[in-house]
Amino acid sequence: MKLVFYEKYGDDLADAIIYYSTVKDDLGKRFEHEVKQTLQKIKDFPKMGSVHRNNIRRRLVKKFPYTVYYEYIVEDNTIYVLKLWFAIRHPRDLGRYLK
Repeated sequence: MKLVFYEKYGDDLADAIIYYSTVKDDLGKRFEHEVKQTLQKIKDFPKMGSVHRNNIRRRLVKKFPYTVYYEYIVEDNTIYVLKLWFAIRHPRDLGRYLK
């Protein structure tokens, strides 16, 4: 199973880690750990995420208000990680990222 990350995903992750690190010293590292755990679960069980629309799925990050959006292409045995989304933001804004 291969994970492919869209360019903006890295920016989303870095921004969130920086933010949480300013809130509390080890919080950024804890957030990064939970995101990695979420990605591992997606990799191990790609069909477990709830279907958002079409072939796009989502999985919540444990302990933090973030969701990972991804697309699993069975034929390629590839997971495309599309977006790390701050779940408190309005969902209508998400549409422009998941086209």
